[in-house]
Amino acid sequence: MSGTIDRVAGAPDAVDGAAPSAPAISCVGLRKAFDGVPAVAGVDVDAPDGALTAVLGPSGCGKTTLLRLLAGFERPDAGTVRVAGRVVADDRTFVGPDRRRIGMVFQDYALFPHLDVAANVAYGLGRRPDRDRVAGLLDLVGLGDVAARRPHELSGGQQQRVALARALAPRPDVVLLDEPFSNLDASLRGRLRRDMRAVLLAAGASAVLVTHDQDEALSLADHVVLMRSGTVEQVGSPDAIYRRPATRWAAEFVGTVDVLPGVAEAGRIETPLGTVPDPGVHRGAVDVALRPEDVALTVDDEHGDAHPVVVVAREYYGRDQLVTVELPDGRRVRHRGPGHPTWAPGDRGHVRVTGPVAVVGIGMRSPR
Repeated sequence: MSGTIDRVAGAPDAVDGAAPSAPAISCVGLRKAFDGVPAVAGVDVDAPDGALTAVLGPSGCGKTTLLRLLAGFERPDAGTVRVAGRVVADDRTFVGPDRRRIGMVFQDYALFPHLDVAANVAYGLGRRPDRDRVAGLLDLVGLGDVAARRPHELSGGQQQRVALARALAPRPDVVLLDEPFSNLDASLRGRLRRDMRAVLLAAGASAVLVTHDQDEALSLADHVVLMRSGTVEQVGSPDAIYRRPATRWAAEFVGTVDVLPGVAEAGRIETPLGTVPDPGVHRGAVDVALRPEDVALTVDDEHGDAHPVVVVAREYYGRDQLVTVELPDGRRVRHRGPGHPTWAPGDRGHVRVTGPVAVVGIGMRSPR
């Protein structure tokens, strides 16, 4: 990393007396409605300093409105927004986007077509930009050799790197990224995600990424905020969001899952696939979420505790396969495993639970 690149977030003069541990962004009671329809309905959430936070949710859940409230493009109807400990919006204060010390990376790049790459990066540095700073940032994003090119001469991935370098140039307290990979080919997204995370880490940046893509959020972020209908459904690490979903909706939105009824007692849950450990303290009827990679499918009952099934469907992805099987009672569950050996509809086998389950509901039902 070039010596001209220093830490983006947490500089003492950017905090205005706040403690060094202040969140990069903090929202309390944030609300925004359009024509009486709530878009953000009472959001309380922090984005930790020095971390990459992903705001994840389906279209229409309020995540883009939340980003616009953080950036200062919208004024909240109620609530407080703090950036690096400084109040930038509440019932008495509203700091404009140009004074929030926030860098923005848009999904359409928003580069100036008449400026070359170096000039685009230098745009936010005033009339006499630090040339070493610009050169160091271009080296950091892997574009030091294209500084004199215009945006139209670059690929989509290269343009997004320029946009990230431009956002980092004025040393913002936090970088906001609005669906930054949505205009890229699938083959490019994975590599650019890895590269962008590496750049943000190298720059010491705090960042908030808005996305509807679960893979993007889980692979990029240190911290995930899952939104639904204008509210926060769950907050946690990617592992916690995936492995310990707080609700059935969270379990079904993030990844593939089957939900089974069960009866919990004395630290165990009886399900249609046998008895599994209770991850919490429950008693009575519950719903459990089971990921397909935690269901083993074999030809024979190798351990004496598997259940006979018939394969009814198979989706092949090369590196793995998703196999739907049917139990004798008609219930269906899914197994994800290596792409070989292959399974086909009509094949008979046995399934058993090999991984943890999550309790995502408490109800009155009993297993069939």
